[in-house]
Amino acid sequence: MQMRSSIYRKGAELFGAGRITLDVETEKGVYLFVSGEHQRYQVRLMSDGTFNCTCPLGSLKAGRGVLCSHVIGAILFESQTRAR
Repeated sequence: MQMRSSIYRKGAELFGAGRITLDVETEKGVYLFVSGEHQRYQVRLMSDGTFNCTCPLGSLKAGRGVLCSHVIGAILFESQTRAR
């Protein structure tokens, strides 16, 4: 459980620091850029509920719905954007 909370905390920090930007939005989903500690990654949040990230963790676990900090940050970004 501690690993999950640290991933959430890191995602919240990315969001809070303004390190997430919208790339493009389509009817199928939203594409965002997340500036991580080491480089910039792309996160896709699809309208069918699926998601992925181009970070090493997301790439290793592609198709398995792995929640990395970049995806968490992107979800927080989108939830705040939609709340406005």
